[in-house]
Amino acid sequence: MGKLAQVGTIDENLTLDEEARLQKQEEEEMSPTEDTTESSEKKSVHWYHKVQKKRHIRIQDMEQEERNATWYTEADSKLILAMAKVTVKMIMKDEPCDDVDYCSRGLEGKTPAGSKRRQKNKMKVRRAVLEEQDIQRDEGVINMDFLGEVSRMCSKDVGQQAHERGLADEDAVREYLHDVSFDASPIQPRR
Repeated sequence: MGKLAQVGTIDENLTLDEEARLQKQEEEEMSPTEDTTESSEKKSVHWYHKVQKKRHIRIQDMEQEERNATWYTEADSKLILAMAKVTVKMIMKDEPCDDVDYCSRGLEGKTPAGSKRRQKNKMKVRRAVLEEQDIQRDEGVINMDFLGEVSRMCSKDVGQQAHERGLADEDAVREYLHDVSFDASPIQPRR
């Protein structure tokens, strides 16, 4: 083993609700208090207060065996893509996915209906932002922060739906882990 690199990671003990609440709180703290035509305030980047440093080995310092065990091979990638295609076909036929071999999460937009829904949502946001740009040009105002706010307002319902799916996934995982912890009986020593 060789040198280790440092990375920042978010506290893994936070739930999605807590993360969303903290993110919203940070956004409110960073949002400008007055509406200005040009951004006169200096924006800055800062570390999230719950970031922890974790050490991991650099890829250059890994043994070949470790690399093979860590990174996907071309064969792995082809298998993952094939499984995703099968899963999308199952979704289109309304067949149940067992979420072990065929996980549907993230593939909803790959079906024709899901793709249309996604395109419709994207067009709604684009249209609203372009209309706001036209209004700002006509008024001789440039307010990029408000353009961002228009985009957020138009995509809020989609974001809320994704957040709710994430919370449901979080609950399912917690329930699964709870069930597994009760199913796993401790190993009894031989006498």
